Amino acid sequence: MLTAAAIASFTLIPGYHARLGTAWNQTRVAPARLGIPLDAVRMSQFGQKYWLMKQVKAKTFEDAIIVVTDDPADPPELRSILWCAYYLYPRVLVQESALRADPELEADFVITTPHFVMGLPDSVAKPKLGLVPLSDRAREYATRWTQ
Repeated sequence: MLTAAAIASFTLIPGYHARLGTAWNQTRVAPARLGIPLDAVRMSQFGQKYWLMKQVKAKTFEDAIIVVTDDPADPPELRSILWCAYYLYPRVLVQESALRADPELEADFVITTPHFVMGLPDSVAKPKLGLVPLSDRAREYATRWTQ
């Protein structure tokens, strides 16, 4: 309890309080000051998960409905609608359970992971990180990927 009180009291010291904000800002903008691109910083933090989000954003149309994993074996970032939405906005993200709850909702794409691909039996093949078109308009749009 004494440690918590000591830490809390440091913020009351005028000189320390001013430095606290400066240190936070310097740490936050350090990559920009060093000339490191934000993509490189995110790639070093998240690796393939960030690369996948960049690919999905580049290969989908803006009003796409995208299914994300809800498998507990997948990384928490890829299961998080909020984390994925940060990189994929304005696309609509749903989980497979939401599609079952609303049968009129038709997904355009599904983000596949090593543990999740919608509608594919586990015995067929082990999926990888990627993007699969589901709807007709998504398949038509996907033909432009290779052109």
